[in-house]
Amino acid sequence: MRVRASGTFRRYSVDLRGHEGGARRLRDDGEAMEKRLQQHRFRSIDAAGSEVSSVGWCRGDGTTPRGFVAEEQWLGKVFGATLRIDTKKLPAGALRVRRMEAEAAERREAGERIPPARRREIVEKLEGELMARMVPSTALYAAYWLPERGQLLLNASADAANVAFRALFRETFELAPEPQPTATLAEQLVSAKKLADLVPAIFVDGGVVVMGDSAAFLGGEFLLWLWHWCETEGGKFELPELGEVGVAFDSLLELGGAEEGGKVIVRGDAPTRSTEAASALLAGRLPLRARLALARGEKTFEVTLSAASLDLEAVKVAAEAEEITDENLRAGDEQRAGWLFELCDLVDGLFAAFLALRVTPRFEEKVVPAMRDWIVARARPRARAATR
Repeated sequence: MRVRASGTFRRYSVDLRGHEGGARRLRDDGEAMEKRLQQHRFRSIDAAGSEVSSVGWCRGDGTTPRGFVAEEQWLGKVFGATLRIDTKKLPAGALRVRRMEAEAAERREAGERIPPARRREIVEKLEGELMARMVPSTALYAAYWLPERGQLLLNASADAANVAFRALFRETFELAPEPQPTATLAEQLVSAKKLADLVPAIFVDGGVVVMGDSAAFLGGEFLLWLWHWCETEGGKFELPELGEVGVAFDSLLELGGAEEGGKVIVRGDAPTRSTEAASALLAGRLPLRARLALARGEKTFEVTLSAASLDLEAVKVAAEAEEITDENLRAGDEQRAGWLFELCDLVDGLFAAFLALRVTPRFEEKVVPAMRDWIVARARPRARAATR
């Protein structure tokens, strides 16, 4: 399969603790893997009049093989598979107009009122005929699974595609992929007891704490902390096992708070330095989404992060790739799949660094006051410039 280290990826975790043999069994038992994929392979509905959708596994090009070969699905330690969803949907008005035509013709022949039961028969017959003549729309989605870490990525942001994927994955592997919203990710990185003691910080004098029943507020605080660190400390982080990582805010920044307060969206070069961003911070808004550039070694990752989920949106990778030849196509795919999980590690590492500080008294005693001063100081020059 061809791997593209770009696009938007919804993040999931897969708990293998209840799976016999764990990750090694999945890798070594190729016959069982092939059987699972074959049982849930994609089945065409091109000529079907009663089915309106079909979901299943296929090759990367969308075709369905006679039989899957387990070894072809593995890209080093990453298991790759392609999800195909075909959907038939009648154009608006198509069934209604043809029903009216059929009913008019029947009234001319019978010369009497058509009973409700007969109307339903006409609709069902027409619907089947029209569906059988329709070519379904086709969508392909790549899934990458790193079983030894329990990490799973789906190259799709649409909720419908993700719902279908989760159901198919569960039926195929008897494992349940769990979405990774910010609150869930925080629970995996920090003990539940420490998280339970946290309340939203107040970064603006006179601000109001909005309480909730989860740790979701940590996403906005995390992006704000990154922003503050980039402007005051240069944006370089030393992360355990990952080494030095550089962070910079790029071409998109979205801020918001309470629903009645609305959103502020800033695009273009250096959005964090704009007057709109400074005013939004001073009004108590926090980052909701931000475009980041993460540099590690010779690689640069561009990604948009949402405070609510930390999914990988609009990913781009700039790195030295394998020279593509017929002999090393697979090596290139393995490399690009590895980049995606490296990006996951970088995001998790930065979030973990924030959480390690966030659960300590130092955050409220030292960091929050420093961030308050920073918010006020960066807004003052812009306020003076606006009055000139």
